[in-house]
Amino acid sequence: MRKLIIVCRIILCLSICGLMLPACASRKPTTITSPSPAPFTAAPEVTNEPGSDIQASETSSETENPGDDLLTEITGVFASETEQPANARVTGNNVNLREEPSTESQIMAVLSKGLEIVLLGEENGWANVRVNGVTGYVSDKFVTSLIDTPVDNSAETPEPGDTGEQTPAPGDISTAWISAPDVNLRSLPSKDAEIVGILAYGQEITVLGASDEWVHAISGDIEGYVFKDFVSTDEIAPTAEPVTASVKHEGGGLMVAIDAGHQAHANNSLEPIGPGASESKAKVASGTQGVSTKVPEYQLALAVSLKLRDELLARGYSVYMIRETNDVDISNKERAILAADAGADILVRIHADGSENSAVNGILTLCPTKNNPFIPQLYASSRTLSEDILNAMVAETGAKNRGISEVDNMSGINWSSVPVTIVEMGLMTNPAEDELMETDAYQQKLIKGMADGIDRYFTGQ
Repeated sequence: MRKLIIVCRIILCLSICGLMLPACASRKPTTITSPSPAPFTAAPEVTNEPGSDIQASETSSETENPGDDLLTEITGVFASETEQPANARVTGNNVNLREEPSTESQIMAVLSKGLEIVLLGEENGWANVRVNGVTGYVSDKFVTSLIDTPVDNSAETPEPGDTGEQTPAPGDISTAWISAPDVNLRSLPSKDAEIVGILAYGQEITVLGASDEWVHAISGDIEGYVFKDFVSTDEIAPTAEPVTASVKHEGGGLMVAIDAGHQAHANNSLEPIGPGASESKAKVASGTQGVSTKVPEYQLALAVSLKLRDELLARGYSVYMIRETNDVDISNKERAILAADAGADILVRIHADGSENSAVNGILTLCPTKNNPFIPQLYASSRTLSEDILNAMVAETGAKNRGISEVDNMSGINWSSVPVTIVEMGLMTNPAEDELMETDAYQQKLIKGMADGIDRYFTGQ
């Protein structure tokens, strides 16, 4: 009898479970969506394919279909306004939000590109994030911080609270001033973003918006991001008047104007690229930097220019130096005009080059084109000057001859009223050539080559 009762109970339990299982199987998690009417572009509808955790070459663990009931699509600019402010953004399309920092972990949601999220931390290639109250992990390759702290501005990184400056709310347009020397203007609000300009102390900028630690601004026609603690809403006057420091050295003979390219502080204010031109460029760009030596171009250019000055004076030339110090503010237009006003017979502009390809090396010179809209009458003489200097430098150094580039968009060429050339001594982005150009022995070869080329130009030999 007892065995019969136990059997009956087992049958009854199985019957109840059988009735409940279909109902349990039909349940799905609540879909998370962004609050309306926040503007956004939604990602494509997610069906059976998970989103992106890592690069395609690493997605072997993503071949399993997690099932539609496990996926929630989260889109929008920022999915919750009750959370702490967003401090990061999703940069990939349909990125998986996982329960644990592993590609084997369950996918809780799929995040759309551009979604702003709360970044809680990072570990072993995974970002711990929260959105709409949902906390999980995404590959850190598909997350970018909105408020990273910069560490490499030339001025010291300030301690929190060093300044009490208030920046405008996002969307406002106002004027502000740079409160530290040599402040980086970056392409994105991140310490790892490309530097698109260097701003001087007291330089005026137009503010477009701000986050907690970055100011979105325009300097001249260059748009970028500046660390907030280096920006003041109170007007700042520069500590000193700009220095020109141009010097004429009388040697009794023909006069060579030497322009050591760039300067310690870029000037992103605009000037026309030539007389009457509608197109404008920054007055002085920041230049490149040695990939190995870390020496800035403006420093190398001046070092070589000063040695070239001494060599030309020893050969009997008069020399007009556009600058003999790095602490100047002379635009490319002004440099060309200064050379002519000093009575120079030619203008030699000393630079070093850079390239995205680190293998590129060699010497290049530049001159105006035959149909240059500003100084076509100087084409033949400038071309000859460029050829003579290039050939002599290559012969003296053994460097690769990269030829002559004819251009119409160089302000320092277009404003010249005397024969002009730009000498690109070598590639600072090539490790070997960068290190070579920093040695006195190689600099002496560069200088002798330039001086020999100038001799050849004036003698016609």
